[in-house]
Amino acid sequence: DGKILWYLAQKYAEVSGVDLDLKKIESAKMLGVFVEHKEVLDFLTHTHKTFDLICALDLLEHLGKERIISFLELCFKRLNSGGRIILQMPNPNSPFGYSVQQADLTHEFTLSPVLALKILNEMGFVNTECRETGPPLWGYSPLATMRFLYGELFDFAIGF
Repeated sequence: DGKILWYLAQKYAEVSGVDLDLKKIESAKMLGVFVEHKEVLDFLTHTHKTFDLICALDLLEHLGKERIISFLELCFKRLNSGGRIILQMPNPNSPFGYSVQQADLTHEFTLSPVLALKILNEMGFVNTECRETGPPLWGYSPLATMRFLYGELFDFAIGF
């Protein structure tokens, strides 16, 4: 919906995005950021631009196995030397992983952190790491707050 692009535009000279959801593109436009109505693999295949940062938030689980690989290969090709990629996706190893995966009919496949790191490293990405974000604590719903607190209790119980 353009919020991340808006934030990045406050710090960097040039930011842009691609999305297929016209509502999200309209929201981004209201924030004053440019989002092109295009499928991401088409965009990455046909653009001649290179990037210092590529963010793919809640995208990979919609692509399916083969397209995930194609997407990551194109990202590697389009990143400038020293560039970074940030990927956000459901974690199938989480206590809530299955319910997140099954909550959206358009979810095709999820990568575990171990598999994601293995694929990224085999493709040539360096300094890769996985970090947990977890559900937001406040502002969404009592269920989100309960999930957050459960996650904190679970992490404490297993010693993280």
